[in-house]
Amino acid sequence: MARLQWDGGIAAAVDPTLLGRYYERFADHTVQVGVRTIFMSAGESFGDWSSSAGE
Repeated sequence: MARLQWDGGIAAAVDPTLLGRYYERFADHTVQVGVRTIFMSAGESFGDWSSSAGE
């Protein structure tokens, strides 16, 4: 059951928020590495590769 009053303070609220932002940026960079790897190995952009992968 949720409590009505927050006892954690500002730092306890900000830290998970910044951690989530860090993980989001990390995931964005991981996607970019994957896209560039596909381009380097196949010579096609991700859009070309993903549309022909289903065939």
